[in-house]
Amino acid sequence: GGQGELVKRMRGERGYLSTAIAEFDVVPAFAPACERVLDATTTSGTTRGEIVAAVEGDTGLTIAVLRRAQTVQSRRPITNVADAVAALSPTEIEETVKALPRAEFPWRTSQLDVLMNRSRAHAQAVTRAADRIGRESRLAQRDDLLVAALLHDVGKLVLGRARPNYTDEIDVRTSTPEVRIRQEQRALGMDHASLGGLLLRRWGLPQSLAKSVAAHHSSQAENDVATYVRLADMIAHHAQGETIDRNKMLSLASVCGQSATTLRNVLFDLPHSGGSQRRRAEPS
Repeated sequence: GGQGELVKRMRGERGYLSTAIAEFDVVPAFAPACERVLDATTTSGTTRGEIVAAVEGDTGLTIAVLRRAQTVQSRRPITNVADAVAALSPTEIEETVKALPRAEFPWRTSQLDVLMNRSRAHAQAVTRAADRIGRESRLAQRDDLLVAALLHDVGKLVLGRARPNYTDEIDVRTSTPEVRIRQEQRALGMDHASLGGLLLRRWGLPQSLAKSVAAHHSSQAENDVATYVRLADMIAHHAQGETIDRNKMLSLASVCGQSATTLRNVLFDLPHSGGSQRRRAEPS
């Protein structure tokens, strides 16, 4: 009887998840981020690099600008914000931003606002760590890495809509990211990483980006963007006092060409670091 009830509940939750995926077509953006981009696009003398940095300050903005850029006639998919901003006019970026729904900040009036605020803070920490690792490693796809880091947890927003108490059920102080992924798979048949990849494909974003997001808790291949995101994610969790697999983090650092000393310095610097480096204006 108990097992039957569990199966029934899981099937019900997967139904809610399917509905949430179908309904989640636009990611809201925080008002301050929107205002900064609009100010950057309408102020004379603003560089493209400043617009790139403003867009990268918010997950919803990043997704919206990337989606708009895919509609531009191009010989290849646009996989990062620098190329997206180069492909779009300031007017097109302004139109894209104005069409977005806005999330409350800092008031967090709904559970989704709370989850979005938490996800944004973590995404920015992961992006800072990824930026540092990418520069240290001289990774060629550094701009693609930054976008994958920004969007790596977008699947959690769908889980939060389908299961509002989702984030309260997992203790980040005692379970590693790998353990939490297995818990999601057992409960829902899909984890937030796979969900994120699915969402990005539904939105028409490049396959390479969707693949990096989907693999950000499993990749360990050399020169794979997803591997760098995985390492940066572990660094950010560690900096927040959460549980990670220390041996796995050291192993991934080695794969990414980082010495134990470099990893130690990144771990030390991350909580004190500010925004990303000045963004370049030219396309990738």
